[in-house]
Amino acid sequence: MEILGLDMIKKESDTVNITGLDKIRQVFHNDLPRMSPFALEFTRLVGRLKELDREFEEFGADEHQYEYNPVIPLSKVRAFEERCDVKLPKGYVEFLTQVGNGGAGPAYGFYSIEELENKHKRTNMLIILDYGCGRFGTLKDNGTVGYIDIEDKDESLSDEMTFEEFALKWVKDTIRKYEN
Repeated sequence: MEILGLDMIKKESDTVNITGLDKIRQVFHNDLPRMSPFALEFTRLVGRLKELDREFEEFGADEHQYEYNPVIPLSKVRAFEERCDVKLPKGYVEFLTQVGNGGAGPAYGFYSIEELENKHKRTNMLIILDYGCGRFGTLKDNGTVGYIDIEDKDESLSDEMTFEEFALKWVKDTIRKYEN
């Protein structure tokens, strides 16, 4: 069996010696995009949540199953911003380009940029997730996450949080529920 990048794998009694790892490290270092601290922390925590909620008992988890759609290039995000005449906050751009183009998140999960654009064309709002029963999470002009109940036209959120703060709060709070 040949493993590209490795010079040799040799098992001797209770130890395994592997040589040639520098080639693999170089490939990973040069060819993989660097993830932001937010993207790394979020994916790590969602992985932990997936371990804790194996039966997808959390509301909406049976839909996204703590998985993400493939990431999209920054050029696709910038084209969306130009078409819709909006500027997405840094954290949300990092989510789309480093974590996934929609997927794991509160309730039914975060929308893909295609779903975001479709909702924006119909409502002129940046709706990023669906809580169900006509309630949605939104991105406000100041880059914070909001909440709107379409039937009541009630737009609020108790705390002004950036996308990163909002996403991390959701996953940490949900993990606490399953660890206790």
